[in-house]
Amino acid sequence: MTFEDGKTYPDWQGLFALFPQHLAGDWSNAAGLTKAFDYFRNTPTWSGWAYKFKDYQKDVSITLVPNPKFWGTKPTLDQITFKIVEDQAQQLPAMKNKELQMLISQPNADMVTQVQGMAGVNYNLSKGPTWEHIDLNTKNAALKDVALRQAIFTAVDRQAIIDKTVGGFFKGAAPLNNHNIMVGAQGYKDVVTPTGQGKGDIEKAKSILTAAGYKIDGGKLMDKNGVAVPQIRFRYTVGNQLRQQTAELFQASMKQIGVDIKIDPTAKLGNTLSTGDYDIIVFAWVGTPFISGAKDQWGTTGGSNYGKWSNPDADKLLDEAAQTLDPAKVRDLLNQADEIMAKEAYVLPLYQKPVFVALYSDYINIRNNPTNAGATYNIEEWGLKADSVK
Repeated sequence: MTFEDGKTYPDWQGLFALFPQHLAGDWSNAAGLTKAFDYFRNTPTWSGWAYKFKDYQKDVSITLVPNPKFWGTKPTLDQITFKIVEDQAQQLPAMKNKELQMLISQPNADMVTQVQGMAGVNYNLSKGPTWEHIDLNTKNAALKDVALRQAIFTAVDRQAIIDKTVGGFFKGAAPLNNHNIMVGAQGYKDVVTPTGQGKGDIEKAKSILTAAGYKIDGGKLMDKNGVAVPQIRFRYTVGNQLRQQTAELFQASMKQIGVDIKIDPTAKLGNTLSTGDYDIIVFAWVGTPFISGAKDQWGTTGGSNYGKWSNPDADKLLDEAAQTLDPAKVRDLLNQADEIMAKEAYVLPLYQKPVFVALYSDYINIRNNPTNAGATYNIEEWGLKADSVK
């Protein structure tokens, strides 16, 4: 494969998930490319996998049936329907009623406790590639100031957040200290601890503010011009108990340094991020083995750089990483850029989220998988116990 712009592509292995061009027509001109794009927006009638689409109901469900042309292990289940149940409060009732036979969700203590008490249901929790974090919007007039951002993140107590959220049911939870590479993976480097952020050090946070000309007067933080720092909105996904708890703990920490936080849940996380309709927000990124594209998240012009952080030195490192074929060099470049970003307090990693899978014991060969492929990585092997003993 040759790229017309002549540039190298470090994550070339990921190209093996490309769409079949021959089905969408001629891509050699703008009109053909537009037609192909529209084609791939439709429910696929083709498949290179063990299953193929039978039906798709937007925001409701996806139904798969075996692909007779699949070259590998022939699937045993006649049909699999993935239902989209966004409201966590509705997920377990649906499973108890056997409207769902399997559940993949962002767990909380109550959910895990209930699943433990369900007869005939197995479950598994393990660290995955998805990581929770708190982001600051640098377009906010107050949060443009690096010193205020540093003080905010220094006042945040990540261990307290973990202890009072995921730590209660997931003992493997621990502070994450890198924005691109997960703990245990090659190249992982702690870029957060040297900054002193995430330790809940209120006195150090106050000293950062004092050095920058701020002062706390009557419980309110005043800027260097003697003007009160305005109320700041903290957003999280409505219905997500863990994020609500995180928001409340964050709010309590900020009160100690005179920052007034308004908790403002959102029902549409994607829209909130893409429009930048937040001052501070907690959400998660799903990591992959392909990390050279990090400039899309952290680079000045990156489409997923929702909080609009910008640093020219980091941009150079991110651009170089996106053109470097040596994996070790890519990791080094990203860590250098990450150190810059950590010092400027843009995104504070919290922890790797637990991957939670619960299912009725009638089913076999369905297991947790701590990669972005998730439990479906071996979907062709899924089956019923009864079928396995025939």
